[in-house]
Formats: sequence, C-alpha cells, structure tokens
Amino acid sequence: MDELATGLVTSLCDSAELETSLRVRTRKIVEKILTKPGSYVEDATIKSMLSIICSTIEQLRNAVLERAGASEARQHGQLRAALVLGDLLLCLDAWVETQDPRETARNLLTSPSYKGVMTAISELVSLYTGIDAPHATPHDWVRRAQESELSEYAGSLYFHILEDCPDDERERIEAEENLGMQDHLLDIHVPVPALVNATEASVTLLPERQELHEMLLKACRQDTHPSLLIFDPLVPQHSSSESTSNKSGSLVDGQGLGIFARVCAAALLVVDRDRTVAKRHAHLLPFVILLSILIEDDLLLPGASKHALDSSVQPEAHRAWLQSSVTVLTALISSLSDTVTENWHNDMVMALQRSTTINVEQDGIGHVLSTVWQMASGLDSPSSYLARIFHRLLNGVFSFGTITEAGADRWLKLGDAMQDRMPAMSAAIFHAAKPIAGSSPTYDRLRNGAAAKLSGLGPGTPEDRLLRSLRTVVALAPPVDSDLPIIPQQRAIFLLRDLQKWYASDEAAQDSDEETSTRLAELFIHLLPVVQDVQGSHIDFIFDTFEMNLELCSLQNEATVAQLYQNLRLLDTMRDLASRNANLHDYWKDRSVTSVDLVRDQFLSLPELQSISAPKQACIDLIVELIRETSDTPFKLQATAGPLCKLLVQSPSHEVQVISYRLLSGAIREHVKELVVESAVDREALATEEGQKKLKLPEALVANISDSLSGQLDLLVDDSVARRTAFGYFLSWIAVFEHFEGASLSVKSAFLAEIEKRNLLVESLLPTVFALVGLADETRRPFDPSRFVLEEVFLDQIDAESSLTVLQVLAAHVYLRALIHMPTTVRSWWVDIKDRQTSMQIASFTTRHLSPIIANRELSHLREPEALSKLQDEALSIKILSINEVIATYTVDEHPMEIGVKIPSDFPLHGVEIRDIQRVGITEAKWRSWLLAVQQLITGQNGLIFDALSLFKRNAEVQFQGLEECAICYSIISPMDRSLPTKPCKTCRNKFHAGCLFKWVSTSGASTCPMCRSIL
Repeated sequence: MDELATGLVTSLCDSAELETSLRVRTRKIVEKILTKPGSYVEDATIKSMLSIICSTIEQLRNAVLERAGASEARQHGQLRAALVLGDLLLCLDAWVETQDPRETARNLLTSPSYKGVMTAISELVSLYTGIDAPHATPHDWVRRAQESELSEYAGSLYFHILEDCPDDERERIEAEENLGMQDHLLDIHVPVPALVNATEASVTLLPERQELHEMLLKACRQDTHPSLLIFDPLVPQHSSSESTSNKSGSLVDGQGLGIFARVCAAALLVVDRDRTVAKRHAHLLPFVILLSILIEDDLLLPGASKHALDSSVQPEAHRAWLQSSVTVLTALISSLSDTVTENWHNDMVMALQRSTTINVEQDGIGHVLSTVWQMASGLDSPSSYLARIFHRLLNGVFSFGTITEAGADRWLKLGDAMQDRMPAMSAAIFHAAKPIAGSSPTYDRLRNGAAAKLSGLGPGTPEDRLLRSLRTVVALAPPVDSDLPIIPQQRAIFLLRDLQKWYASDEAAQDSDEETSTRLAELFIHLLPVVQDVQGSHIDFIFDTFEMNLELCSLQNEATVAQLYQNLRLLDTMRDLASRNANLHDYWKDRSVTSVDLVRDQFLSLPELQSISAPKQACIDLIVELIRETSDTPFKLQATAGPLCKLLVQSPSHEVQVISYRLLSGAIREHVKELVVESAVDREALATEEGQKKLKLPEALVANISDSLSGQLDLLVDDSVARRTAFGYFLSWIAVFEHFEGASLSVKSAFLAEIEKRNLLVESLLPTVFALVGLADETRRPFDPSRFVLEEVFLDQIDAESSLTVLQVLAAHVYLRALIHMPTTVRSWWVDIKDRQTSMQIASFTTRHLSPIIANRELSHLREPEALSKLQDEALSIKILSINEVIATYTVDEHPMEIGVKIPSDFPLHGVEIRDIQRVGITEAKWRSWLLAVQQLITGQNGLIFDALSLFKRNAEVQFQGLEECAICYSIISPMDRSLPTKPCKTCRNKFHAGCLFKWVSTSGASTCPMCRSIL
C-alpha cells in the first residue's frame, strides 16, 4: 500500500498529459490518503509523499513564474505545469487542514528540509499575476484563468499554514520570503512591478547599501557609445575598439531590463510609491537617474545600453519607465532642494573639496551629491555615467533651489580646481553652472584662462593633453546663440593660429583621435562668430579642417558619427554667417564648392545605411538642410540617379524623400535641356547608340514604378511604412513626368515610346491610381478630390504616413500629370476598358475634377505673352473664347483663313475638335490635310494646342511665302474665287488668277498677255 501511495503521488506530479477526469480522480485519491491514511499507510510514507509534493511545488514554481522571452513551446509547458501545481496545492492544503494543531504542519513545512516550499507558496500568492488584458491573446486568457485559480489555491494554503502563527515566527518567515524576493529581483524571471507589489514597495526588496554601491560603481565603469556625444557633451568619444558596441549585452527580462536595470526600476517604483521613503533613502536617487540615462541612450541608439537593458524588447514600456523616472526625479529633487540657500552652495563646495560625505538626515540632496562625488574620486579613470548623474543632480538643485551669480562662481572655481584630478566631474560642473554665471568676472577669467592654456600647448604637445584642454574650453563656452563671446577677438585669432601650428606638426600628421577633431569643430563653432570680420589664414584653416573631416567621416562608421555631426554644424555655421558677412562671403564663394560636394557625397551614401539611429538622423537632418540651402548646381543625372531613386522609396525620412525628389528633378531638367540643345544642333547625334542611351529613363527610376500598388490597398490603409513607400512611388512618377517639361517633341516622343513599350502607365500607374481613389473597388467609398488643390502639391507640407487621404490626393495629382503629358496613352487605355460602369466612373471622375484643370492649363499657356509672341504677327491672330475654344485667323491680302480648336468637356479622354471655319487660297484636299495634321498632333502625338497652332502657322507661311501678286488685280488672293495666281505667261513669267485672266481676255477681246502682249 505504501508503494502504491508513493506511486500515486509520483503519477500526480507527472499528470499534465493525463485526461482531466483521470487527473482529478488521482488527486482526490492522494488527498484522501494524506488526510485519512488510517492504518494502511505508514507515517514515513506520508512524509515521503509530502516531500515529493513540496519539492515538485518548488520546481514548478520557477517554471510558471518565468516570463522572460517565453516561446510558444515554453508557454505551453507553463500551462501544463500550472495544472499539476494546482492539484499539488490542493492536496497539500487538504493535509494542512487536518493537522491539529496547525503548528505541527507549520513546523514540518518550515523545517530545513521543507522550508523552500513556504517561499514558493508565498510567491505564488503574490507574484503569479495576470496578463495585461488589452494585449491578451486567447492563450493568455487561458493562462490568466489558471493564474487566478493558482493564486487562490496558494492563498488558501498560505492562510491555513500561518493560522494562529506567533508574531515572532511570522516575522521570521516573512524575512525569509523577503530574501526570496531579492533573489527574484536579481534574476530575470519575475517582472519588477510584481515584486514591488508583493513587498508593498518596501525598501527591503532592494539589496543592502554596500551591494547597491558596488552595483552602481560597476555599471558606471561601462563606456558610453561615442555617437551619443551629439546629445550629451559629457559623453567621451572613445575609439571604436573601446566602444560599447563591441561589448556583449546582458540577459534581460520580459521588459528588456537586465539585472542592474531591474534594481534601478525597483528603486524607481519604491520611491514613487512613498515620497517620504524617498527622502529617507535619498541614496536611491542615482539609480533612478542612471535608469533614465540608460533608457534615453538606448532609445536614441539601440544597443547603446545593452550592458544593462534592451529597449527594443518593449520600447513603449521603456518610454513609460523613462517618463515615470523623469516625473519622480523632478518631484523629489524639487522637494529636497527646498533647503538649498546661498550659504548651502558655499558649504557644499567646501565639503566636496574636503571629500566629506554629508549625512543623509542632515541634507538629503547634499548626501547624494557628495556620495556621487566620492564614487567618482575613487575611480582610476573618469566615468561619464557618474559625471552625467552629477550634472543632472546639480542642474536640478540650481533649478529648484536658490542660487545667485556668486554661488555659480563658487561651483566654477571648484570645477577649475578639479580639472586635472576629476576632469569629467569638472566638465559636469561647468555645464551646469555657466548658464547662471552669465557675465561674471570669474566665468570670464576661466574662459580666457582655459583658452590661454590651450594656446600655450606647443607643436610637440601630446594629443591627449590637447584633447583635455579642448574639452575644458568647450565645456566653458557660452551657448552658441548667446551674445557673450567665448573669448575676445584678438585672443581668438592667436588661438586659431597656435592650433594651426599644432596641426602642421608631426604629432598631428599621425592619425589623430576622433574626439580631438570633434571637439575642435565644436570650438570653431564658438570662435567663428568672433573672428568673422577678420581676414587671414585662420579662416582657411577652418575650411581645411572641416573639409578634411567631411572626407574622412562616414555615417557607416559608428566611431565618426559624432565627428561628422559637429563638422556639419561647423559648415552650416560658416554658411549662415557667410550669408550675412561680406568678409566670410568672399571666402565662401571661393571655397564652398569642395565642401558642398563632400556633403553631396554624404547624401548620396544614405542608401547604404542599414539602420538609422537618432545620432545618424541628426547628421542626416543637417545634410538635408545643407543640401537644401546650397543645391544651386544640379546633380549629374547619370551619376546620381541610382542612389537618389533608392532614397525616394527606401528612406524612412520624409525630408530625405522630398529633397531626393528635388535633386533628381533638377538633374532631369538639366539632362532634358542638354538633350534639346543637342538635338537642335545635330539631329543625327541622338540617333546614334550613345544618343539613344541618353534618351532612356534611368533604370533605377523605372524599377521604382514598375510594380502597381493596386493589390496593397489594405496594407496602405493600416501601415504607415507602406504609405511612406507609396509616397516614394508617386514621387518617382512625378520625376518621370519631369522628363516632358521643357522637352522638344522629338525628345518627348522618345521618352513616351519607352513608357509605352514597358507598359508602365497602363499596368502600373493607372491601376494604382484608381485603386487608391476607390473607383476600382465597389466596397470602398470613392475619393472626392473637390476639397483639394490638384494642380500643385506642396511636398514639404504633406505627411504621407499620417493617412491614406494624402496618398489619394497625390495619386490624383499624378493622374493629372499623366493626362497632361500622355493623353493619348490614357485615352487608349480608357477606350479599351470592357466594364462599362468602370469606364463611366473614370470618365466622370476625369470630367468633374481634371478636365477643367487641363483645359484651363492649355488656354493659360496660350495667353502667356511669350507664347502669343511666337504665334501672333501681322498674318496670324489668336482669339480665345470663353467656351474653351481657340480661333486662329491667318490673313492673306486681307482675306482671313480660319480654323477653330474646340476642347471637349472630358478632354483628353476625347480629343479636341478641329473646326473648318474658312478656307482661302488652297485646294480642298490640302486644307483637309492641314486640319488632319493639326488634329493628329494633339490627339496622336500628345502635343499642346500651342504646338498645333504653330504647325498651322508654318503650313500657311510655307504655302504663301514668296508668292507674287496677280499682275491684273494686284492681289495674291483672288477677290472672285479666293484662289492663288497660278496661270503663268510663258514669255514674261508673270502669274495671274484664272478668273482675272478670263475676265481680261473676255473684256479686251484679245488673247494676249496684259503685261508683254505676247500670245497666251
């Protein structure tokens, strides 16, 4: 019987795969054996059964509590473990209830052999929490129901065990449970909020102070990523070999927090729950500050804080942690700074100079500052994390406490005194105190002293000393937009000349440190406004410096991103000042070409980027701004079409997409202009193989527009990334139509032939347009463009990612361009539509919204003075009627010859009507051929009405050019039948109208020439 009982317990522990009914029966049998063993089961067997149950509860507890990166298989295993765990808790609870007194059961379960089960039961009560309902899956709801049951079972068992428990014993058990909670905090299985809730936000959840101190020191010894210097001047720019990018990341929990970050998050939640606790435990402030710094860094640059956390696991959760930490820190530092007076600053500076740690009860914020200072002073090398923590604390004290210019001077003097011993903390003090110091003599003296020290470093000075001095000068520099100069003009010129000498030395000839170049660019940004009015080699030195750096730096090289950013800032500062300063303008005019070309190269390299972090985006924004402000010279189409076309559809930045389109558009227009000139000079040049290549659309541009987006409508509705790609698709089509702007008919025809040969318009654009505007799908409401201006889109002001409507407006605009430049192709496509309803909808859409625009565009072009000057002269006059009709009158000998060009209401789906109004001087057959040629030019060759009227004028001029007047009536056009003088005299060669000659013979009675009297 004993073996059977033990076997049943073992089966129950492995019952996850059993049918529910069999599992329940097994549990009930085990319960009965435990509660009523009778004489059939030995006490030793009962203890053995209890031992098996307790050890299994401990094991399964870890399985069900685990949340970090649980795969689908792991989650399934957790559900099975929860089933078994529930049965075991019920069995154990049933046994406890039969024990009288309960102390017997309690003594057994808290004995050394069993005491782990008490911690397990306690954790199941407090830690086995539910799922966040808004993000729950059906699987999560099942688990949530099981968790609720397990918590209930564990709670009942825990209550029964501790029923009538003495206070001292209860405290001992709770102390052991707290140690268990600490263990969970220092692993990655249980979410931090659950642990904080379970301990009621008690500080006992956190490790002891000494252990916390060691953890903070270890975390602060880590290097920060060099690219973050862009956002925080206290970040050093380590070489790539020392960067955190090469260091392995830590294990993280389900919220992306590593062990240290979990401790920081717990500290945040503890001080957030009870601000009185926070004041008593002010030593937790650095942990909260460092958590905010780590999250900020990782959100700006994924992987920058991978030694502590990974924000990519749950970005929104990390943003919530960050927001919470900022809120808590603001409130807490504000509260602790209430006691900060002017005398406090003097006492605090003295305490830091003496390396004294202030008592937390006496001064909470002073205690934190002095503790961080002590930690930094004990390190062998500067810690940027400790400097950043100290800087944020000091900023908070200055913001919420009382401080005057004199108080800021005290801090500046402390920073000056600690430059050599604690350079990072010194820089932190400078950055915090200088906005308050203003124009104080102390601040002025420190700036000039730092500049003099930097200027005094000779050509043989090691680069590390130069870098330290550069950091100090930059840290002391006033804000760029301040009216306060960094140093006087004369000293600035001397400093630039001394730096120029150092850069010409052998030390600088070797590979210089990235941060030296970065800090030098920062310094030049401050010096340039001071020396802008003075001519000299120092300006050339600044140009040489950023030209060299722009050539060396790359967005692909993480180690040089900050260096690139500061040199782009320097170039932008130079450009801005040169636009307002005559002296710099001359330098800019002579030297800017090389710099602008280097910026263009940086822009064209953007398609090679695999990912874009915030530091890289900051560089890209500057590159785009510089390109926008300096893009006077068009790009060469053949050399730049590839990367520009990639950026149109691949760039995640709207600004980059728009500027890429503008650059591509400018290159296309310049290319077309060259083709027009080349074809005009030598018509055969474009017929060669090389000429035909020039008449091809760029392959990268064709690749952008080859595939229709009509099948992606649902994706475009829901996905902002897809809408951004679609935005690039339409920009590419607009770039295609740029090939027709300013092109001659022959050049237009070549581009048109390629588009038609590839079926790009018919198979890609038109299906996409009418899918987007809702005419290709009866289930969608058609788009009404009447609320929008379609003639022109302002690309800078639209956001394609925001909604589908923006894309619909853009689609309608691109369709308008297709109707303008390729009306014949669109007309043929529309005529071939078999579905009558679709055909009518497209015709209605075009007639209502686009045809009036196109008609007005055609007529407006004719009204332009330049166009009228080319058409109208003494012979030809143009009249534009209000009914969308143009009358062209060609006058020969005061006899008008007229044609009318009527634009239909659904133009260009139906072609223009050419009206025969009045014919003079030519045969009926030739007149018909003229009218047909005019009609064909507009409807068959995508010509403008202007082109058609030009053809009519040329035909008339050729027809009547060089004709002599009739020698009888002295007119070219016969007043009788409006014919030309076509009857010649064989002797004198004079020509006569047939009617005039007949009348002469009839009235004179002689068949002789009226001029030479010879026989006709």
